[in-house]
Amino acid sequence: MKKLLSITSKFAMTAMMSLQVANAVPQEIVDTDMDKLWGERLELDAGERGAWFKEAKYAMFIHWGLYSGLAGDWKGKTHFGIGEWIMNKHLAGISVDEYRALAKDFNPVKFDAKAWVTLAKQSGMKYIVITAKHHDGFAMYDSAASDYNIKDASPFGRDPLKELADECRKQGIGFGFYYSQYQDWNEKDAFGNGWDFNPKEANFSKYFKEKCEPQVKELVTQYGDLAVLWFDTPGKMTKEDSMALVNLVKKHQPRCLINSRIGNGVGDYSSLGDMEIPPENVGGLWECVDTTNNSWSYAWYDENWKSGEQIAQNVISVVARGGTYMLNVGPRGDGSIPKGASEELLVAGQWIKNHAGTIYGAEASPWHKAFPWGDVTVNHGNLFLHVFDWPQSGKIYLPGLSNKISGAALLNLKGNVKVSKEGDWTIVSIPKVKPDAINPVIQLKYDGKLKVDHSLAFDGETTANLFSLFSKQKDCAVVQLRWMEKFGEWKHAEMIKKWTPTSEASWDVNVRKPGKYALEMTYSCDDKADYSEFEVLAGKTAMTIQALDTGDRMPSKRMFGRGLLPRVRTLRLGVVQFDKAGKQKVVFKTKKGNWEGFNLKALQLKAYK
Repeated sequence: MKKLLSITSKFAMTAMMSLQVANAVPQEIVDTDMDKLWGERLELDAGERGAWFKEAKYAMFIHWGLYSGLAGDWKGKTHFGIGEWIMNKHLAGISVDEYRALAKDFNPVKFDAKAWVTLAKQSGMKYIVITAKHHDGFAMYDSAASDYNIKDASPFGRDPLKELADECRKQGIGFGFYYSQYQDWNEKDAFGNGWDFNPKEANFSKYFKEKCEPQVKELVTQYGDLAVLWFDTPGKMTKEDSMALVNLVKKHQPRCLINSRIGNGVGDYSSLGDMEIPPENVGGLWECVDTTNNSWSYAWYDENWKSGEQIAQNVISVVARGGTYMLNVGPRGDGSIPKGASEELLVAGQWIKNHAGTIYGAEASPWHKAFPWGDVTVNHGNLFLHVFDWPQSGKIYLPGLSNKISGAALLNLKGNVKVSKEGDWTIVSIPKVKPDAINPVIQLKYDGKLKVDHSLAFDGETTANLFSLFSKQKDCAVVQLRWMEKFGEWKHAEMIKKWTPTSEASWDVNVRKPGKYALEMTYSCDDKADYSEFEVLAGKTAMTIQALDTGDRMPSKRMFGRGLLPRVRTLRLGVVQFDKAGKQKVVFKTKKGNWEGFNLKALQLKAYK
């Protein structure tokens, strides 16, 4: 593995960027302004300039601003949802004058740049991206373009982002900014504030020229080398405006990467939807952005902290799909970081330190998807099997691996590992008792160029997830549904929709051994599709099943009275039988009823017990 140099200094000067539409999956985007703002998803590749990004794999995101001091409360009422949106009409609907007044009391005396950067570094993160200006319009740095900033408008009187940038350079990790270029709720000429201003009177060009461009120029000229300029919610920006920002950044920071939310397909890498970990490998340079609990900024009530084990698993899962994981921390208004986040980040960081070669610079899984027991990364002739759910049988089954395995061991742990072959299955025999460690890793050294058949497979002991994304569809379609649980807490699922009387979805599955197996269905359904009938064909089995109402709502008040709020459940359908091993077909067909409100996420094959 090449040694990972400081991201502030390791960049190539040449740039080639290729664009193509990524993932041929239509997106049935929930009808909300916020969701439309994310922009089109593209597959992006920054060429040699992106080499450090491919190597880094893990970063810290920080959402911090005036909203952090409110912590989810306004005038005695708690507004549940992502805290940085509390000013917005969908939460508290705070007027510009009232919100601006918050600055006079914003004094984050516990802010400690050294402590923040040390936490990121000890957590295994290779760069930090922090909110320079979020949608509320308040600059968290010393801005000459607007006096609505932490240096001039608050008693703090310092530039915390300058201190943070300097500390990142001192400790040898990368640094970058988040900047909201289209939304600015403090400005009548920007987008987003329809509760104080009349959108029809907005002159976006005026805002863009007088505030947005000058502030971006400040960020790229006054804080040293930047790893990333992370834009957000491009909305209806023109390509000309997007390119103006790109050219401005590249003029002063030619090695700085720009994410896809600059809009109009002109970024260097793709940012997926908030909190989205894809079910299959994604091409090009891309990242998943997620947060340590539910809200991005600090919210007093949000104690749903990801454990260190879960954080490590998410890092693995994203790297195994070919991406980079940027995990958010929301400091309090006083500048301190909640222990619920910091303690678990350090647990994950220790795991990453002990398994660095399985993460940094690692390649995606050659199976293109996760296994029921965990996931796989690849580095320097080694397959790393990350075992999240230790199999009680003491066996892991790898389908379609053609390479000879010349070495096998538990990484950093004691225990015997043996490898054998059974047809086109590689069987990895491991101790039946899980080692006393989170996310144990099995290292398999393979010979030659890696060759894997990544078709769907079922080992007969664990669960085979036949996701809709992996199906062949006739007279129906896979779409991506997005919805919010609490405001801004996004969920994502690929579902088969658009059913007709002649619709069917099918999966070709490599079954390891014949026998009887349980079949389940994960889906959502509204009352209109309640009792609709489908036929399932699997091996020698044909069965008719009914879809039962799961409680889908359309419209839903959580989606502002417009969008769908799915309620996903798993239903056991029955028992199917395969009389022989090898490739088998599973077919799901419409039969009777009204299928319009039926959404199929996956079928599952499981051991029949």
